[in-house]
Amino acid sequence: MGPRVKTYSGQTGHVYEYVFVRREKKRRRWWKRGTAYLFEIRGQRRAAFMVAVFVADDALETWAGGHRRDLSSTEQYALAKTRLFRAFDEVERMERDGRDLVVDRSGIEGLLAALDIS
Repeated sequence: MGPRVKTYSGQTGHVYEYVFVRREKKRRRWWKRGTAYLFEIRGQRRAAFMVAVFVADDALETWAGGHRRDLSSTEQYALAKTRLFRAFDEVERMERDGRDLVVDRSGIEGLLAALDIS
């Protein structure tokens, strides 16, 4: 049995199919540590492409310090997926402009609020 293909209808009018591929610890631009969540995306009659959602460790640490708990691995995955969905809603050409997404200190609270995580 292969990975589960899911569908998302973006506010841009595009419908995407996506599959979570894997997560891996990474450095972004040599200095920022975090975890990259990799998704394979297929748009309407377009070739598949990969999107990486980078969740910065310092964003998680800042959030944990303010809320006195760490996010679980399930919550971190939900955070990455919510960032992906936000890009589906806002980025007109995902295959060109949405392949490298970031969750940093400035955006983590809003994404977690959308998930009702506090």
